[in-house]
Amino acid sequence: MRLFAALATSVVVACTAPETPSDPASGRSTFEQSGCRISRVVDGDTITITCPDSARRNVRLTGFDTPETYKPQCAGEERLGQAATLHLRRLIAQASMVDLRTSGTDRYGRSLGRLALDGVDVARAMIAEGLAVPYSGGKRRNWCV
Repeated sequence: MRLFAALATSVVVACTAPETPSDPASGRSTFEQSGCRISRVVDGDTITITCPDSARRNVRLTGFDTPETYKPQCAGEERLGQAATLHLRRLIAQASMVDLRTSGTDRYGRSLGRLALDGVDVARAMIAEGLAVPYSGGKRRNWCV
């Protein structure tokens, strides 16, 4: 686990507005060029980013929902939540290009963001692996049924 956390901290992302495009000619996203980085994977759908010009902040990744690891409703949800967290860590650690586009905040004060790794939308990847379901707000799935 510590290895994946260490690898995840070396991946660079940015804290710029969602309108800021990537620069395909350079092979790096504008987010990577900003000096921001993913400093922690909180759970399967939340990360912490650290930027040179601001404090750390949590980002709730949009487009999907994963099982809870904080106060899960049952043992099955906890297991799935841990698997989703580990999978997100692996995806981030293996990525050579990270693109994070933030827009707005949720009711807990977290930034909302869409994450792509090597051009692949993380929401789609997590859903395809069976570790998440599509989510755009509202009532969450009961993972214990």
